[in-house]
Amino acid sequence: AVHEHGMLRLTWRRAAAGRCGSRQSPHALPSATSSSASFATAADRAACMELVKQSDYDYFLVGLLLPASAQTGYFATRAFNVETGTIIDSVRGNVLPGRVRIQWWRDVIDQIYESGTPPLGSQVAAGLAAAVR
Repeated sequence: AVHEHGMLRLTWRRAAAGRCGSRQSPHALPSATSSSASFATAADRAACMELVKQSDYDYFLVGLLLPASAQTGYFATRAFNVETGTIIDSVRGNVLPGRVRIQWWRDVIDQIYESGTPPLGSQVAAGLAAAVR
């Protein structure tokens, strides 16, 4: 994890380290026939957009300039960035909760790429899952 200008950027090197076994790399692109233009629900899409709007307004405005077909994946990715970027700010003095949250997100990403379904209760995770389908 790298903290840069108030944002936390995560990199997964598990495929290179052999932790992913024989499955496809978590960075593989979805197939061209996948339906990445729709979120699990309209509420998930709206929640991702609202999170980006409240926390990263400049990127929210940039997202509005994108074609509609690109907005869904963009807002899901930016919402994920907001979620992970706030981890370091919320755990001042006690790193254990931050490590737990980062591990949760790693597990979520693995689950999305392994089964195609996000865990229940996270609209950002649902948006990410829809974006990679």
